[in-house]
Amino acid sequence: MADDPSRDEPVSPPPASSVPRLRELGQSASAHLILAKQHLQNGRLGPALSDAHKALAAHPESAQAHLVCGLVELRLADLDAAEVSLSAAVELEDDLCPAWLALGHVEQERGALEPALAHARRAVAVGPEKAQAHLFLGDVLRATGNLEEALDAYRAAVESNPLTPTAQYKLCSVLLALGRTDEAEEQLITAQRHNPLDMESRLALGDLFLARGDQERAVAEYRGACAIDVSRSGPAQARLGEAYRRAGQLKEALISLRIAVRIDPMQVHSFLSMARVHLELGHPRQALEAARAALRIDEAFPEARDLFLRAQAAAQAAGEE
Repeated sequence: MADDPSRDEPVSPPPASSVPRLRELGQSASAHLILAKQHLQNGRLGPALSDAHKALAAHPESAQAHLVCGLVELRLADLDAAEVSLSAAVELEDDLCPAWLALGHVEQERGALEPALAHARRAVAVGPEKAQAHLFLGDVLRATGNLEEALDAYRAAVESNPLTPTAQYKLCSVLLALGRTDEAEEQLITAQRHNPLDMESRLALGDLFLARGDQERAVAEYRGACAIDVSRSGPAQARLGEAYRRAGQLKEALISLRIAVRIDPMQVHSFLSMARVHLELGHPRQALEAARAALRIDEAFPEARDLFLRAQAAAQAAGEE
């Protein structure tokens, strides 16, 4: 009788190919990396770090996973861990611009400006189209006192992304530091043209006019800033009040300053301006109250202490303390 094949001992299957297993690991790493990036974008640092570690467990040579770890660790102020993770990322992918930028921030946090500058230059070299790379390079150059090079870096940031208000403001700030006020004004007007609903560009332009003593144009810019978003107009109202005060329009100044402190009751400069206005109007008691409010916000603020003493003396002289 022929042997029954069904009764034979089971034959061991051939070794499974490693390809499906590698593909499975790759998919797992990719999934965790996607989740890690989503968590990081949404500010969920713990889950972001956890998923990035899971991605690395599945795929230890994932530069992106090392990058996410480093970015999270940087935000957690764990500078040593961030440096290790980010260094691993650039060792795997030398042209990873965000990793070089983050390494620069690590050194900046440590106060090591020369290494930060080297990392910033590398970030620009591998990501010349990245506005943030040029912006960070400008920040480090400015911190080292190299204003002309910082100016070039900020210009490059603006050219990379004309809609980046921060680059516009920093460019203008350096222009002002170099005494090139006309260029600063032109730059701010350009910024407004690109983004007419940007409150900050109007505030910066108003500050420029106020510094020049052109209160009328400063008032116009501050009023325009207030109109963009009433709920966020506290700083604009405070500046508007100060501009009115310098223009001698004291009643209008008080109206703006009262609105400013109603929107943001912790604005020490609003109360200081209010105290000055009341002193100029001959209202020492109200000036004293405003100066007291400023001191409650920041008792170490020298100008607040000086103004309080002036108001106190005026109130005593008027018998109103």
